[in-house]
Amino acid sequence: MHNLFKPTPQGRGISGLGLFLLALCLWAVPAGAAQKSYHWSPRPENLKGLDGIVTRCVVSTDKNFVHDICRNLLNAAQRKVRAAGLKYGSAGITWERNPMQPYRAAVAGAGIAKPLMLEFFIRGTSARPVSGSVHVLASVGYRAAVEAGGNETPRSGRLLVWETAILGDGDTAKLVAALSGTITQRLDWLLGAFGK
Repeated sequence: MHNLFKPTPQGRGISGLGLFLLALCLWAVPAGAAQKSYHWSPRPENLKGLDGIVTRCVVSTDKNFVHDICRNLLNAAQRKVRAAGLKYGSAGITWERNPMQPYRAAVAGAGIAKPLMLEFFIRGTSARPVSGSVHVLASVGYRAAVEAGGNETPRSGRLLVWETAILGDGDTAKLVAALSGTITQRLDWLLGAFGK
């Protein structure tokens, strides 16, 4: 076996082959990671029986670019949901820790019996360069769930069926376009699972 860390005349060091392999690893790791797409698609069985999607965009700042991203995503979701033949409702832009009342009103207003909740959590800073992130959660409500074989009191809550996230920084207009555009494309992963 070749010793990559053999002594050199000046003392201990890395051989030429060791240096080459180290450079190859440093070059290959970022290139390979950048080419991979890490996401998960929703399981179609978790979407069966749902008759519509209700969106809401949750913000924690009043920065204009954050609200621009929200409007872009709400409009894109509305177009895509309606194109998929599903009912659509929106709770609009709400503040973090806002009660669920706007969501419930949107569900009732759209006449959706079994909704999927699609939430866009948008964060942004005003530092230079401007940075922002979008975290998307798609969930369905459940009631009276008990673990298989369990005898606990039934639980209720929300079941996460899909999520995705992105972050970036740079020029404000380019950041809004990049974050909105990427998430808009990723909505096809979710909507593609309906009807399967």
